[in-house]
Amino acid sequence: MLEAITLPMLQWPGEIEPFVEWLKERQPRHILEIGTAGGGLAMLFGRVASGLIISVDLPSGSSSGLDLAGCTRRNDALREDNPRFVGILGNSYHPDTVAQVSQVLNGESLSLIFIDGDHHYDAIARDVVMYRPLAQPGGYLAFHDINADKFASDGVDVPRYWRDLKDASKLTWTVNGDWGGIGAVPA
Repeated sequence: MLEAITLPMLQWPGEIEPFVEWLKERQPRHILEIGTAGGGLAMLFGRVASGLIISVDLPSGSSSGLDLAGCTRRNDALREDNPRFVGILGNSYHPDTVAQVSQVLNGESLSLIFIDGDHHYDAIARDVVMYRPLAQPGGYLAFHDINADKFASDGVDVPRYWRDLKDASKLTWTVNGDWGGIGAVPA
């Protein structure tokens, strides 16, 4: 399935392939990705989900790597690839952005919330608090970069946030490197 993805993806094949296989078994309907970067993962989600693929990304933000023009071109390419794609440009934890996601869902809920935006602890916590209510029963929260401990001095707090989640049903997909790693918990 990865060979069909034409946009850049920051996840490693060894972590994303088994994660997507697990996700396919759950037959997700709507997926929200926070922090879209090059768009490859959003494109991949479009091949797995039956409903909307919603992207929230902050142009020139710490995780997008793209300015406004780059984010617009990426979102246009994703919409051309999948008419069910909706790109929202803005800060993920701004109330207006959350309201836009809720409006797009139009009363429906999310099967998966994939958090890969601002990697600071407080930002991750805000994303969880603000978007978890939009998850369906049986839905999941997933986090990228749960193995990035060596980057803690650069403000990458995902591993610490992941360790602080006290959930016995944690699932992980990792290549045991010093970067990357995906973890998921029930929403």
